[in-house]
Amino acid sequence: GARSDPTLSAWVALALDAAGVDAAALRRGPTTLGAYLARQEPELVTDIELQLMARAALGLDTDALAKALRAEMHRSGRIGPRLNSTIWGILALRAAGEPAPKRAVRYLRRHQDKSGGFSFVAKGPPDTNDTAAAIQALRAAGFRARAKPIKRALRFIARARKGTGGYPLVPGKSP
Repeated sequence: GARSDPTLSAWVALALDAAGVDAAALRRGPTTLGAYLARQEPELVTDIELQLMARAALGLDTDALAKALRAEMHRSGRIGPRLNSTIWGILALRAAGEPAPKRAVRYLRRHQDKSGGFSFVAKGPPDTNDTAAAIQALRAAGFRARAKPIKRALRFIARARKGTGGYPLVPGKSP
């Protein structure tokens, strides 16, 4: 009986699409998931990115959200307020069939830590979660799997792995 949540619904749309389900046609009562998401007007950069990815996965129009996201790119190449939002901005634009903005890719590469990892914020401590997303963004931007920044990031993640097989968010902590 609770209200629908656009963020959770977008994540579900991405999961269903990844599983090969025609999520755009799913309905509960008179409304489809696609129609529900198409009515949303996200304001936060990360919500725009998530909605853009979900709408692209559902085959919905992405033009307005892609334009809104491009407007959030700073002269430095940063998209939105953080390194994390830049990573997801690259992924979202690529999901919508847009080219990866070269300035954003340069910004991302400039903020790879000497350890090979990436952080949530520029110059912050690197973590496995943002590093994994950064690898995906670099691959989406056209970097080969054996490119130096990706190899360095993979080594960072490999060093963080615990004997249990799990990965902590931050090296040295529990998975």
